[in-house]
Amino acid sequence: MSICKAQLPVTDFSVYDSTVCPGTCTNFTNLSTNATSYHWTFAGGNPSTSTASDPQNICYNAPGIYSVTLIATNANGSDTLTINNFIRIYPFPPGLGVTVHGDTLFATQGFVHYQWYHNFVPVPGDTLLWHVAIPDGTHSPVATDSNGCEVEAVSFGGVLYPDFVPSDTEFCAGSCISFTNLSTPDTTQASHQWHFYGANPSVSLDNNPQNICYSTAGSFQVKLVMVSSLISRSDSFMVNVIPCTGISEVPASDLPFTISPNPFDDLVTLHFKERQNAKCVLEIFNSIGEKLLEKKIISEGLSLDLSAHTRYLFCKCEDRKRNFYREDCEIK
Repeated sequence: MSICKAQLPVTDFSVYDSTVCPGTCTNFTNLSTNATSYHWTFAGGNPSTSTASDPQNICYNAPGIYSVTLIATNANGSDTLTINNFIRIYPFPPGLGVTVHGDTLFATQGFVHYQWYHNFVPVPGDTLLWHVAIPDGTHSPVATDSNGCEVEAVSFGGVLYPDFVPSDTEFCAGSCISFTNLSTPDTTQASHQWHFYGANPSVSLDNNPQNICYSTAGSFQVKLVMVSSLISRSDSFMVNVIPCTGISEVPASDLPFTISPNPFDDLVTLHFKERQNAKCVLEIFNSIGEKLLEKKIISEGLSLDLSAHTRYLFCKCEDRKRNFYREDCEIK
């Protein structure tokens, strides 16, 4: 006669990762034998219980140290295993703030790693403490602390409408222009930075930049970038710098004539400061030295319709004794 001893369950388990960051989930592996059913209890976890053999995605949201209990059961009875201090959840990372200077964002110092995102897509290689908020969009950093836990900056940015006008859009090389800021909100309430490509200075933090000078001819972009919290918006404009060659220029006080009105819409009148002793030949050139008009005039003066000509005109008056040159005519 043989007697069979009833076999009771033997409970055992392991966890994939016992030390994790807040908000992280982990998985459990059941190592029990002789069992047909299971009941898990996860202190501090979500979900807090499970009847699965190998529970997956048990999440811990609050820092702390937690126990896990597994009861394994069969027809002959059950076995219980509780492991105290089994799961450790790291403290929350410190808050991640962002400061703005011009168009550049600076994340809070003290983290071991940074990754910047543009419109929620990671920017390859952009892992420095600072980040230039170009192109337009949302620029957000994710920082990692010494425990390997991540924290993301939160945006509270408002609506931005950058806008501006230059004092001139077409002018001679060697000229300086200024800019009027029309942005909403005013850039005194939102960080901003100007970019003047091909100019000196090339950048500015002024609200209404003055004396932006262009020494080289060409078409150049002007960009105004506004940043509020993690949001950037920009406005851009092209200015045309003309190679004004072939015509010399003397001070207006040395000229024997004036041109008025200046700037003009259509009609312009040339006036002599003193009566001339001979006829004068008036020649009008465009900004690149091409002659547009030539006319002999009497010394008292002449009225002309220049509405069909280009924006900047140069007037040359020549008599028997000397030549006079002046950049004098500008269309309104």
